[in-house]
Amino acid sequence: MGYANPVKQLLKEAHLHFGEAEVGTLLSLGTGKIENSKPIDTENRMQAMARQVTLDAQRSHEEVYERLKETGIYFRLNESAHMDEGAVSDTIDEVVRSFQVDSHGISLKDINSVAKVEMSFKPRPSLTRNFVGRDDILDKLYEMHFSSERSSQGGSTLMSILTGLGGSGKTQIALKFALEHPAAPVYFLDARSQERLETELETIIRSRGSAYRSRTHQDAIDWIAGQERWLLIFDNADDPSLRLFDYIPNSSGGHVLITSRNDLVRVQAPENSHKVDSLSLGDASHLLLVSSGYTASPDNLTKAKEIARELGCLPLAVAHAAGYITIHRCLDTYLHLYRQRRRELLSRSDPNVVQGREGSVSTTIQLSFERLSTQARYLLQLFSLFHATSISHSIIEKAALRNFAFTPFALQVQDPSEEEHASALMALICPSGAWSEFDFNEMIQQCLQYSLLQIITGDGATKYYTIHVLVQSWLRLDLPQDHLFQRLLIRILACGITADDNYENLIFHRSIIPHIEGAVVTLNTTIADSFAFGFVLEEARHSLPAVQYLERALVLCTDALGDTHPDTISAMGRLAASLDSWTKETLWRGAP
Repeated sequence: MGYANPVKQLLKEAHLHFGEAEVGTLLSLGTGKIENSKPIDTENRMQAMARQVTLDAQRSHEEVYERLKETGIYFRLNESAHMDEGAVSDTIDEVVRSFQVDSHGISLKDINSVAKVEMSFKPRPSLTRNFVGRDDILDKLYEMHFSSERSSQGGSTLMSILTGLGGSGKTQIALKFALEHPAAPVYFLDARSQERLETELETIIRSRGSAYRSRTHQDAIDWIAGQERWLLIFDNADDPSLRLFDYIPNSSGGHVLITSRNDLVRVQAPENSHKVDSLSLGDASHLLLVSSGYTASPDNLTKAKEIARELGCLPLAVAHAAGYITIHRCLDTYLHLYRQRRRELLSRSDPNVVQGREGSVSTTIQLSFERLSTQARYLLQLFSLFHATSISHSIIEKAALRNFAFTPFALQVQDPSEEEHASALMALICPSGAWSEFDFNEMIQQCLQYSLLQIITGDGATKYYTIHVLVQSWLRLDLPQDHLFQRLLIRILACGITADDNYENLIFHRSIIPHIEGAVVTLNTTIADSFAFGFVLEEARHSLPAVQYLERALVLCTDALGDTHPDTISAMGRLAASLDSWTKETLWRGAP
């Protein structure tokens, strides 16, 4: 008795075995229904027992139905001689549709832990158990949506936007915020495409019962707008062509949170947009140690900081690293291993180890990269060879205005490759045949839309592009040292240099130096490039690297032109001056 309908026991046992796994469809098959629960005087003992079994089964069904009726996942078919074929057919249709809907189910924990599962439990991924940091963003979200001043204002739907690189933790912040949301339904929507978003909205309205089964996504929007209080999370709203704001209900009690890789979404609510960057070094190293089960000893903390720094403190990368370290207990050796097998480790994805996070780091970056046009992909790969945090727009612009063909020193011999590389750069950056800031911005905009690049401004409105270190590492994986893009980088940098002895371009030249020093370009430079780099480095008193480039210039001049050629003699003179400066610097630094 009591297990004639084992659905409740089944759910409990499933929770024990499968933890917080989600249930998308729950179908119960019954053996009939008793309309009159009172005993009949003429029934014998066996009949009374059968009636009691049926009643127990019916009560279990009614309890589970009451608990799950608003979720749209529970269905019941009862065998009966008086079965309504139309009703049975409708129920079967609803069951089939529940299999076809591409959405999350409801966790076994939620089903078993509450008396009634409201729509607020409807699909959302789980919050990682080791969530750290982000207090600054969470505080701003709470201030925006739930401060007494905001709440008293009323008006239209309140909206906040989280943008950032894939794997930066936007969804996790949204989930953390939802858990702290005051008592109100929370609807988590997959907004990766128009089709997915409309399906999610239809699921919400149709799950309210059979009377709503033909309702549309617009009906769902209207219904939500009519509710007293609610929170909608539009997750992964990355597609620039999606008219997202057509799907946002307008209501004085409504709150909307949007997560997107598309940095341009921020223009829709600039004052309420938050850029989700990497974690702080402290939070990232803490996440690594806690997730991998290591104590925060000074030695472990030092190793964790080195690993986190190498990974750019990107939460997804740190979590995957922690998963690998957990299994192999290799905190001491992980950094060396990562540098040796970067491709394999960035491509790893184990959902059993990294809770609540989907896909590897490589997959996350690749999904964004593949959405770019061919032209934008090439530009981004070229940018990956620059120093990651200080790609000056002015460097690109000046070189382009010079058609990438300028050389700062009037040499009597020119390497034919310089003209080839200038033509390739014109085709890539100036496809119209001349520098156009508008056309260049169009390519940059594609990269911004998926947060593969960011723009920052310095003093005097100087504009710089930055690229996350992991995006940079991933883009470099398939670019050998002697790749064409390496030579194109050299041409851009050399073309931005102006030779003068008055230091008029010193500040601008200093913006070029990190890219010269950060890239291994020595073996790819021509005579003119070597002269140019040696000049800029010597000008900034970087004497040792200046000596290395001028030595290369001298070797190239001697091999191509002979010992007595004017260009060779010029290289000798510049090298001698740099060696003298380097010697004096060395002596000065070594002086007591």
